[in-house]
Order: sequence, then structure tokens, then C-alpha cells
Amino acid sequence: MTADPDPRAFTAAAVPLLQAAEATGDAEALDRGIALLAAGLEATGDDDPMRAARQGNLGNAWSLRFHLRRDPHDLRTALDLLTEATGRTGPGHPHRPNTHLFLGVALLRGLDLAPRTEVITAAVTALEVAAAEATDNRPLYLVNLGNGLRMSFEWQGGREDLDRAVAVLEEAARLAPADPVAVGALGGVLSRRYAATGEVRDGLRALELLRATVDPVPAGHPARIVAGCNLGHLLVELHQRTGGAGLVDDAITVLDDVLSTTAPGHPERSRCLLGLGTALRLRGAEAGDVEVVERSVAVLREAAADGGVDHARQAFALANALRVRFDLTGARDALAEAVTHYRSAVAAVPGTNPDHVVFTTGLTAALRLSFEHTGDVDALAEAMRAHERVVPTGTPEVLSGWSALLRTAFHRNGDLAVLHESAQAAQQAVDALEPGSPRRPVLLSNLAMTITDLAGRTGRTDLLDHAVTIAEAAVDATPPGHADHATRATNLSTALVTRFELTGDLAAIDAAVRVARAAADGHTRPDPRRAAYLTNLGNVLVRRYEHTGDTPSLHEAVAVQRDAVEAATEGHPDRARALANLGHALSVRFEAESADDVLKQAVKTLAAAVDASAPGDPSLPGRQGNLSSGLVDLHRRTGEAELLDLAIALRREALDALDPAHLDRATHLNGLGIAHLRRYEATGDRSDLDRSITALERAVEAAPAGDRRAGTHLYNLGNALATRARRHDDRDATGPAHHAYRRAVAEVGAPALIRASAARAWGGLMAEVGDHPAAVEGYEQAVELLDTLAWRGLGRRDQELLLTGFGAVAGEAAAAAISAGRPERAVELLEQGRSVLWNQVVGVRRDRGGIGPGTTARLDRLRAALDGATGDADRRLALAAEWDRLVASVRESGFPDFLRAPSFDRLRAVGDHGPVVVVNAASSRCDALVVAGGRVEVVELGRLDPGEVARLYLDTAERLRDYPHLSRAHRAEVDGRLRAVLEWLWRSVAAKVLDAVGDADRLWWCPVGPFGLLPLHAAQWHDPVALTDSGVLDRVVSSYTPTLRALLEARERPEVEADVLAVALPETPGKPPLPHAVEEVRSIGPARSVLDSARATVTAVRAAVAEHSWLHYAGHSSQDLRHPAATRLDLHDGGLAAIDLARLDLSAAELAYLSSCESGLGGADLPDEAIHLAGAFHVAGFRHVVANLNSVGDHTARLVAGLVYDRLRASGRLTATHAARCLTEVLREVRTDHPLAAWVGYHHIGP
Repeated sequence: MTADPDPRAFTAAAVPLLQAAEATGDAEALDRGIALLAAGLEATGDDDPMRAARQGNLGNAWSLRFHLRRDPHDLRTALDLLTEATGRTGPGHPHRPNTHLFLGVALLRGLDLAPRTEVITAAVTALEVAAAEATDNRPLYLVNLGNGLRMSFEWQGGREDLDRAVAVLEEAARLAPADPVAVGALGGVLSRRYAATGEVRDGLRALELLRATVDPVPAGHPARIVAGCNLGHLLVELHQRTGGAGLVDDAITVLDDVLSTTAPGHPERSRCLLGLGTALRLRGAEAGDVEVVERSVAVLREAAADGGVDHARQAFALANALRVRFDLTGARDALAEAVTHYRSAVAAVPGTNPDHVVFTTGLTAALRLSFEHTGDVDALAEAMRAHERVVPTGTPEVLSGWSALLRTAFHRNGDLAVLHESAQAAQQAVDALEPGSPRRPVLLSNLAMTITDLAGRTGRTDLLDHAVTIAEAAVDATPPGHADHATRATNLSTALVTRFELTGDLAAIDAAVRVARAAADGHTRPDPRRAAYLTNLGNVLVRRYEHTGDTPSLHEAVAVQRDAVEAATEGHPDRARALANLGHALSVRFEAESADDVLKQAVKTLAAAVDASAPGDPSLPGRQGNLSSGLVDLHRRTGEAELLDLAIALRREALDALDPAHLDRATHLNGLGIAHLRRYEATGDRSDLDRSITALERAVEAAPAGDRRAGTHLYNLGNALATRARRHDDRDATGPAHHAYRRAVAEVGAPALIRASAARAWGGLMAEVGDHPAAVEGYEQAVELLDTLAWRGLGRRDQELLLTGFGAVAGEAAAAAISAGRPERAVELLEQGRSVLWNQVVGVRRDRGGIGPGTTARLDRLRAALDGATGDADRRLALAAEWDRLVASVRESGFPDFLRAPSFDRLRAVGDHGPVVVVNAASSRCDALVVAGGRVEVVELGRLDPGEVARLYLDTAERLRDYPHLSRAHRAEVDGRLRAVLEWLWRSVAAKVLDAVGDADRLWWCPVGPFGLLPLHAAQWHDPVALTDSGVLDRVVSSYTPTLRALLEARERPEVEADVLAVALPETPGKPPLPHAVEEVRSIGPARSVLDSARATVTAVRAAVAEHSWLHYAGHSSQDLRHPAATRLDLHDGGLAAIDLARLDLSAAELAYLSSCESGLGGADLPDEAIHLAGAFHVAGFRHVVANLNSVGDHTARLVAGLVYDRLRASGRLTATHAARCLTEVLREVRTDHPLAAWVGYHHIGP
């Protein structure tokens, strides 16, 4: 007979196999051990006292097998065995602690298969029994109970479980201070409590314990693996909470080391992979290193594949890494996969689990990004629903995420209450942060952007100042090498741009450019987001150009946007955006330069932006709209019909893609209406006109109340209706057109250009139908808006360009008033609508002693906010009300004419010293308004075309520049042209005016429009029989004045003793020599100061002019008839521009004699502004100015100057009182024996 097998032998043989399996994950050893234990149990009788112990051992082995292989059958087998074993071990049973320990561990291992509260409760109960009754090796039981309580906290979120776990493991470590398992377990649970509470003492103690566990224990030891994994996770947590330098790198080093000794299948491997993947993701995100992020994704995929109890965290960590990959590369498949893993993580934990809130926040952020990049409204709705459920937790990340969602929702629906809620949540998020949190910079930057939006929509500059301060703090708190430094700098630049738009503070836009440029340039290595930083810089530069007219900014903007496109290669997430912004910059450049090649580039680029946009991209409709507008512009230049067809198709496609309540719908309807109107103008197809009107009516209806763009929609609707009225004699359309124009003008938040254009169109339409009172009303509005149109914050060229489009409006307004029987009102409108730019200079100077610079600055800021910024109705109405209150308060404080032209009652005295003749040109009629004797007499001149005569004169004046070098025949030709101009002026204007003024021998001309370019004072006719000339020169002494107010103010100032500064430049770099210049200066008599040749520098002349009451200038000047403010005196080292001269405040200046060519000739496109050197000196303070409309020879200039000064000294002292009469007498004398060119341009400005 053979003896029965001894169960103890099977157990003894199985133990080393099981220990090896637990230490190394050796599955083969484990299976052999299980077979041995099973044989031992088989050999144990049912009533054997050791049966419970052997059932427990075998159940524990099957539990380990499940832990390694994740086979549910293994777990069921383990639990069946362990349940029976615990049932056999009642209180006091010697094997009761072990069987309950094994059961508790098995239940914990099976949580990922049965994630139920009752399971973890049962596990903790079993472990509590084991720990309570254990007498031997008590630290082992306490360690397992501590781990069970920690997992209960993870699952149920009860803080008391976490605190109990710490207490239990403190006891275990006290009992076994040299046991790395106990000490490591305590370090692990303290690390977890630090992660949950942020208690710094827990984090520091955990770090000490875990390092003490890892360092002395040999590689591969189970305790070292567990402690090393915990240490890596703790280092990651410390970095996320403190931003400590090097912590992430330490974590990567520790976890790489642990994993190098942890074989696949090891129970701790997936948790170590989770920590390593998270650390790599943080390092890659902060450095903007795509390669590191890709490794993070790969590591976390491996962790997820291993499965385990932490599968929800593994899914969340993988989703985070994919989200960073999307942030850095724009790979939409990465974002879509991230959403999938976020959803999996959220679904895997109950709402009571602390991770549920974290996982939900990650999911909603990804869904928001999905909406922003694909237009998926369902994604946004899902995000809002999910996030709203976790908002009550009030954590910083939850509140910040909620703020971001609300901000996104606001940009979709325009509900200002939503934006207010967003700002409140963002502020609460920052307030909830722990002191020193590394998350502070990103949450501050998010708060700054939300407040910037709110300030932009409400016009509250206090909020904007707060936003800039916060954005600056976010940038300052971010190290320059950090991957997000440029992003936060970009956000700061956005806040600064908004500050400029709200306040008109030019320093803000300059600062925005500097910050944006630093963000774009501040990279020592490639950054996938550089294209975004470049395109932001380009946009800021475009904004600076639009508000300042700074051409270099526009040119740099185009160059920078080209760099952005180059950085955003094919497939780059920002390529479509970069192309769209380059197209916009080129479109702006086309508007500035009217260059066809630039327009073609713009259209080509905008088309590429559309092609590069993914289907469903929320930005695609806007890009289609921009391309449509470009095609309409291109059609105007080429006449290609298919361009309009495509433009209309694009607008319709964009509209089809928009939600019916989308804020941009009105803009697209407006664009569609314009495109149809252009096609009607090209084809005459009445249906296009009808479709245009329908679309524009819908645009007006769709625009939210007070929308800044509503004025544009109304103006375009008025144009379409006016076209119907004119082209089809549809009188029924006139009233609605008039109504649309009126409404457009009333939109105080609309751009001044649109409002002024609508007012002008209103006046023109009413004048055409003979309703002159209504026409005057419209024109009054247009004239009133001219000063706002030429905002002081704009560059001078930009101001000139804007006013060029309204060069005739004052004359048209006056014509309407004359037709309405209101000549005095005509004079007032002409006074208000002319010399707008000079009046800004004089107005500021005049206000200096009254309202003060502070009030002036406030007005400028308000004007900037109304005209340049975007915002909702509440903001614009508030700004308009504030503007009205401020202007009213100034006027009530003793300045009734503040920002108003003087009334006729104030002006009527201008004719007391002789008639002042305002010669007006308009399309419907031309008139001379003679102001004399306190009244206005209208001298009808009929329907003239002074513009054609002015063009003839300007052409002749250009020929006069070469007059001394022309042949006799060519001189005769020029003389003939001049004679024709003078005879036309005599016949059409001067003769009628002189007949009206009777025997007056003194007269002031105030020419309007193209008359301002013509020598009215020299008008004459030639008697072919007597061979004599007779004209104005023989009848009256003529002077000019840019405005009636200027003449009144010049008369009010007392005469100043002559204190002469003589400037002579016989040689000027780049100019022909003037050999008689020095002789001319000598001929005028003694001067207190003489600056000649190299001494006549810009600095010297500017300073000397301010110290003398008289100036005589003998030298060259350069004219820029397109940009007259750039006209300048040519000095030895450069030019002294007209605008710089005008800004001089010369309160004691008397006479400026400008013996230079064309010094009195203004801009061809802005004759009403009188922007020329003579006008500049007059504005600067010289009461009298003698200048020339055309070129004159050096010898003639010396002759005329000498004769004039002889007469100015005739009384025995040098005086300018009779300057006009002295000049007239000299011109009469010179006329007798000199050609017309020698004298016709000389004229006098002043009293």
C-alpha cells in the first residue's frame, strides 16, 4: 500500500513558486503553484482543521492569477474558495485573519470587473477583520487594510476613509520601521492625501518616506517597485501643484528606472506606465515638444492595454495626452480619440468619486474644442449639460472650464448675461486657487481674455484696465522658455488692442505690437503654434494701420502674414486661418493702394483659405464671406460676370451653414445683397435688384438691436432702394430709401464713414426729387460727422483719404440750403464742412485755456470707442450718452460753440471791412455768396464745371515748373492756357461778383471745392483790339481766407511789430540752385536774424520761426498734391512739413512771405482743406501770408519781393497792415511788362 499524500508537502512546494510569481509575474510558476495547492486541498478532508487555511491559500493563488491575467473565471474561482474559507473560520479561529485578508485582497483586485459600492465595502470589512484579529505579522495586515481604505476613498470619495488609511499605515510603519513595504505604503497613502487636499506636510513627508524606501532597496524588489511607482506619481503631483523645476524630469527618471526592472504583466507595471505617461505629457506640453508628447501617448496606450483597477485613470491620462497632441499639431483625429477616452473615463466612475469631476472637466474641455474646430453644436450642448452638473463642486478647474464654455456659448448667441456669468466663474476659479499654484498663470490668462471680451462688449474701461493688469501678471508668472508664454503674451496683446479700440490710446496699440512681436519671435526652437503667433501679430499690425494710417505697419502686416502661411504648411491646423488673415491684410492693402495685382493676390489667398478649411469648420462661413467680398471687388476691376455668380454662390453657401440665430447671419445677408446689387448694375436684370433689396431687408431684420453693423446694412439697403427709385422711376422706393438712410445715420454705434455716407446719400436723394428742406437735413448730418470721420487718432494721410471721399459734401449742402431759400444756413454749412483738419489743430489750441487737455483726451477716447471698436448695443449706447453728456457740459460751462462752427450771427461781422465772397461749387448749381452789411446775397453762377478748369490750371501749373527752360513756342502755349483759365474765371465768376459788390475796392475770396485751386484774384479778360487786360486786379484789392472764422480771428488779433527772420537757400540738396535767393533776402531790407545755406536746418528754422514775428523764406518747397500735409519747406538737411508748421503755436506772428514755388497750392483732392504751406503758416498764427499758386523764376521772385517790401516800408516802418494792397499794386506793375506766369499765382491770405 502507498501512504496518503501529505498536504503539507504540496504547500511547501507551492510557496516558492507563488513567491516568484508575485515578484516577477511568472505565470508558469504560478500555474504550477496552483496545481500543487489544489492537490494539497484535494488531499485534505472536509473536516480537517487545516482545510480553511488551504482553501484560503488556493483562493489567494487564483486571486493572484486573476491579478496577472485579468481572466474573470480566475476571480470567480478565487472568490468561491475564499468565501467558503472565511465561512469555516469563525471568531477566534487561528486562520481567520489570513482567510479574511485573502478575501479582501481578491475583492479589491476585482473592482474593475464589479465596480460596486458593496464590493469595496465587503473588501474593507474583510480586511478590518483580518487586521483586528491578527497577532503575528500585524504590519502586513495593516498595510492591506490601509490600501483597502485608500481604494475605498478612490471609489467613494469619503475623506474619512483616506484619513483612516493614513492612521492605519502610520501604525504599520511604527510597528515595522525597517519594513520597506509598510514604510512605502505609508508614503503612498500620504502622497494620495496630498493629491486630494494639497496639504504640503503630507507631500513633503510622503517624499521623504518614498525616497527612503526606494534608495536602499535593491532593484526589482517588490517594495522598491511599489514605492518607486508611488514616488513617480508624487513627483508629478508636486510639479502640478508647485511648478517646481526638475520635478517632472525626476519623475521620468524614477519611473523609467522602475519600469526597467518590471516585466510585462507585473501588477504594478500599468500604474508605473500611467505615471510615466503623465510625466511625459506634462514635459512635452510645457516645452512644446511633439516628440515627447508622442512618447507619452505610446506609453499611455501600453498602460491602457494592461488594464487593471486604474483603467478609468488610464483612459483619462491617454485622453489628456491626445488632447496635448491636438493642441500642438492640430490633428483632429487626436481630439476625436481624446473625446472617446474622456467619455470612457467618466462612465467608469460614479458621481461620488472625486475623479468624476476631474474626468468630466477634461471631457467638456475637449467637447468645447471639438465644437470650435468642427462646428458640432451637439458637442457644445453635451459639454454644457455635463459640466453644469459638476459646477457646484467649485474647484478652480471646474470653474475655469465652465467660464470657457460660457464664453464659447456667448460668441455663438451674443447673450451678454452669459458673458457676465463667464467672467464671474473665471474670477471665482482664480480666487479658489491655492497660494503659489502653478495653474495660476493659465487661469489668470483665461480670466483676462474673458474680461477683455466683457469690456469690449460693454465699453467699460475700468474692466479693460483690470484685464490688461491680469494678462500682464499671467505673462510675468510664465517663464520665457515655457511653451505657453507666447500664448499668454498673445492674449495680452489682444487685451491691449481692445484698450486702444476703447480709449484711442495709441500707446496701447504700440504695446500690443511689441508684445505680439515678442510672442512671434521669442522661440529658440520650432514651435507648431508659431503660425498662430505670427498671424496674431499681423492682425495687430493691420489694426494699427487702420487706426493710424501707418503704411509701414500695413506692409509689415502683409509680410508677417506671409511668414505665418509659410509656417503653417499643408495639413497644419492653422493654415486656413493664416491664409484667411493674409487675404484680409492684402484686401486692406488693396483698399489703401488700389493696386489690381494686390487685389488678385488677396482673392487667390482667400480662395486658398476656403479650400484649406475643413468641412464644418465654424470659421468657414466667414472665410467664404471674405472671399465673396473680394470677388465683388475684383469684378469691379475686371467686369468678369462669373466672379459675381461665384460671389453670390459663396454667400448662399455660408448662409446655409449658419444657425438661424447666428450673430453673423446679418453680415452675410448684407454681403449677399451687395453682390446682387453689383450684378444688377452689371446686367440690368431687375430680379437681381429685387433680390438685393430682399436680402438687405433681411439683414436689417436679423441684426441684433444696436448691432454696430446695422448702420452698414441700412446704408446698403438705402442704396439699393435709391437705385430702384432712380433706374426704374419708382417713386414708391424713394420714401423707404430715405427712411433707411435716416436710420443708418441714427445708428450712433456705426462707423462714422457709414453714417456720413448715409447722410450724404440722404441729402443727394432728396435734392434729386426736389425736397430741398429734407436734403438740407441730410447734408447737415453729413457735415456734422466730418470731424468725427477725420478722428484725431488717425494718421494724417488716413484723415486726408477719408475726407477726400467727402470733398464735395459741404458744397452740396450749401447748394441745397440755397435752393431751400436759406443762404445764411449755406454759409454756416460751408464754414463747418471746410478746413476740418486745420480746425482740429486750431480747436485743440483754442481749447487749451478753456476745457483743458484732460477733457479733450476724454473726448478723443470716447470717439475712438464709438468709431473703432466692436461691441453690443448696451456698450455703444452708454458710450454715445457719455459723449453727449461731456460735450454738453463743456458747452454749458461757457463754450457754447465748442465743437461747432460759429453761427451766422457770429459770422455776419466778417463783411464789415468789405465783402467776403464765398464761391461755391456743386453738381446742381454754382453760386457766389456775398457776405456784406450783415447779410448774404446770392449771386447765381449757373451750372459750371470748375473742376475741369481746375484740372487745366493744375496741368498748366505743372508746366510752369519748367517755364524758364521752355522754348518760346511752348511758353506761348502755357501763357495761352493761363489766359484761358483767367478769362473763364472772369466770365463765369468774377465779372458777376464784381457787378454785385458795386464800387467796393476791397474784397476777400473764400473759394469752395475746385475754386480753391484757381486764381480768382487774377481773373481778367483780354481786349484783342486794345491789346490790354482788364479784370479783378484793376477793380479791387483781393485777399483770401480759408474760412470766415479764420478771417474774424485774424482781425481780432492786434498787429505785431516786425521782427524779421530771413531764410535763404541758394543751394538745396537735390534741387536746382537759386542764385538770387541771398540777393532777394538783402532786397527786403534789414532782418534781425538770417539763416542761410547750411545754417538753414529743420531744427534751426523751426526754433527761429517761434522767436520772430515775421518770416521771409526764399527757397524751394515740395508739393504732394495727393497727400498735402506732407508738403514741406526744403531746408538744408530735410523738409519741414506743413503739418509740423501748423502745430506751432505762434501767438505773436504777423507776416510770412513764402517766396517759393506753389506754396499756396493745396491738394487736388482736398481743396476745401486749404492744406498747403501758406495755410499751415496761417493756422500756426501768422495773420498775413503772401504765397504763390504756381512756380515762378528766381529772378522774378527777387523782383516782386523787393517791390512788395518797399511798399510795406512806405510809412517809414515795416508793417503788414496793408500787405494785400501793397501786393496788388506790385502785381499791377509787374503785369504790364511780364508774362502771366510771373505774377498770376501771387496772392495774400489774411485781414
